[in-house]
This record gives sequence, structure tokens and C-alpha cells, in this order.
Amino acid sequence: MLHIMNVTERVSAKLKDGYMELYFHKELIGTIIFSEEGKRYDLQEGYVYEEGQILKVIDASSIIPGPYVEGCDLGWC
Repeated sequence: MLHIMNVTERVSAKLKDGYMELYFHKELIGTIIFSEEGKRYDLQEGYVYEEGQILKVIDASSIIPGPYVEGCDLGWC
């Protein structure tokens, strides 16, 4: 199952020479490269650019939930 989270408002950018680095929190998630042909988004796996928004795609099937109770000190096991 895939979940899509709009992270556009939480992405920051650092301007470099001819491109911008994009960050979600402190993680580098990609670049925007500027050229005569226009701009090109080069995003890390798990991120996509669609209709002016940056989206984070999360594969929920790969998330393994932890145990509800850890240890048996309360006698629940």
C-alpha cells in the first residue's frame, strides 16, 4: 500500500551555481537544475514532482510495526 504525503511547504532550498539543492528537514532530497531548456527536477527515490508539488511516496507495506508491549514485566505475555 502506497501513501503519498505532500511535503512542498516543508522543503527548503540552497542556491548553488546553476542549480538548487532541495532539503526535507535536513535530508538532501534532490536538485533543481536550471538550463536554457528550462528547469529539471532530479529527486531521490521516494520523492516525485507533480503539478507544482513535491510529494513523498511511502510504501506502507515495508513498515514493520513494533511490538505493542516490550518485555513481560507487567505480566501481559
